[in-house]
Amino acid sequence: MEMHLVHKNAEEGLGVISILFEEGGENPFLSKFWSPLPRKVGEVPSNLKINISEVFPGDPHFYYYDGSLTTPPCSEGVKWFVMKETVLVSRDQADKFLSFFGENARPVQPLNERFVEDF
Repeated sequence: MEMHLVHKNAEEGLGVISILFEEGGENPFLSKFWSPLPRKVGEVPSNLKINISEVFPGDPHFYYYDGSLTTPPCSEGVKWFVMKETVLVSRDQADKFLSFFGENARPVQPLNERFVEDF
């Protein structure tokens, strides 16, 4: 699994922080979402408070590249920050995600002369 935290600045520029998950133990951050997750389109969970810093891995290092959105319109010019260290997700949590959203990964794209920087 992968989590995208998408940000837009005043000039409409986009940046995405990507956090990668690998199967292992239960993720306490994700466990907060399952019971209040909306069951219908337009439904909003009530009283759900999160601290997004809880999902980040301990190691602050990341890869950076200029890319595109992963969903239509797949706009170019997106600044990507992919965390190097993965965080854990349990098989049960991954299965629950799939039951709501299904397979939603975009196929691997060509590098197109992009450079990946290591920070």
